[in-house]
Amino acid sequence: MSEPTSSPRQHDARTHAVDILYVITDLKLGGVPLHLYRLARAMRDRGWGVSVASLAPPGPVGEMIRREGIPVLDCQGRGGWDFRVIGRLADIIADTRPGLIHSFLFHGNLAARFAALSSGFPRDRVICEIQTVEVERYWHLFVDRLTHRLCRFTIGNSPSVIEHLHRHARIPLDRLRVVRGGIDADRIRLAKPIDLASLGLGATESVCAKPSPLWGRGLGEGENLRSSVRSTLTPTLSLPGRGSSHTRSDRIVLWVGRLDPVKGLDVLIRAFAPIARDRQAHLLLVGEGEQRKDLERLVGELGLQQSVRFLGPRTDVPSLLRIADVFAFPSRTEGLPNALLEAMAAGCPIVTTDVPGCRDLITNEETGILVPLGDTSALTEAIDRLLRERALAGKLGKSASRCVSEKWDLHVTFDNYEGLYRETGEKSPVDPAEPEPPDAMMVAKRNHGPRFDTAEPGPAGGSSKIVM
Repeated sequence: MSEPTSSPRQHDARTHAVDILYVITDLKLGGVPLHLYRLARAMRDRGWGVSVASLAPPGPVGEMIRREGIPVLDCQGRGGWDFRVIGRLADIIADTRPGLIHSFLFHGNLAARFAALSSGFPRDRVICEIQTVEVERYWHLFVDRLTHRLCRFTIGNSPSVIEHLHRHARIPLDRLRVVRGGIDADRIRLAKPIDLASLGLGATESVCAKPSPLWGRGLGEGENLRSSVRSTLTPTLSLPGRGSSHTRSDRIVLWVGRLDPVKGLDVLIRAFAPIARDRQAHLLLVGEGEQRKDLERLVGELGLQQSVRFLGPRTDVPSLLRIADVFAFPSRTEGLPNALLEAMAAGCPIVTTDVPGCRDLITNEETGILVPLGDTSALTEAIDRLLRERALAGKLGKSASRCVSEKWDLHVTFDNYEGLYRETGEKSPVDPAEPEPPDAMMVAKRNHGPRFDTAEPGPAGGSSKIVM
């Protein structure tokens, strides 16, 4: 019997087959699409043949993936309940003949499960991934409970996600796998601080001539660098539409993510109001989403138009992190937020909510400050404390940066995905309570891609083994 290979086989373009077909709901700018971008690129660089299928027309992240030379296929979905995407995805599966399917997000997971079933693709080669602790749409958990057996494994990116899926979606532990998220910390630390003039906040000259790999490793480095950033600015920072000027003692509070109710931005804006009244500070909100108009209305009602800035989607977040005095992240729930990991890597002093996902990363008073969910006063106090107590801020930033280096390395994450892909390539026993559909049993005997081959039959009575 042949043994598993130690590296992926080369993709045979003549067969239009790929090793991994990634499926996702959409490719708008956001944490999960950007995670997929990094994962697909890394697996490609490690020798796997990869393609990406998006239920919705590809967005900005889709273009980023295409620029890497990775095919992006469009199911032309027109909404969350456009069931035509299942048939279109089934056609893509038949065309690409992948070795395995790895899907993301609720609608992407659901489409992958049913498209695989309808196309006769073996369900034991389908992996679904969930990256949030769902608390607002509990019916998602009910649907996952009903359909999780249409895939081999469900991945969670943190222990909190796994616990939530086991307890509330009732997915058995033997069908759950945790692949801890990670980031490229050096990419964050080596980014050049952004020129505040480009934000309408400051000088026209460069704010930093040389990036430092020591960013965030201590008060002596991190806090001094932030001070040097401001010392290169012109003496006054003029904001559009404001009569008075701001000196370089202005403080910057940063948030990054999707403008969505689950992110708690209404609480953050209300918490920032007394800070803006008492000191010269700006709240920068990076991202886009359905809640923008409501949040802009709230900013107007509180009279914060000159203190709160909506920057929209940005690709220079590491550079923004380099000039932030506090990173505030008051989410109502998370899976394992990349934005928080990046802020930790940059050595930003962090205030976040004591909820699943966030508390998987932040230890209170060690790597940041945790505040109760929805507690506006506590959030105000914590942000103001870090703006006042710069020694404490530097200490927390240093500890957070070290924690990322030690526990959340992106390359380890990619290694863990590869291990799971190899495990998925091994034949799993069919659940006797839910037998494989006859058409899928026939397809399972064929080779579905260059990575997964059917070995010689085993001893009498034994089953074939799918190896790599």
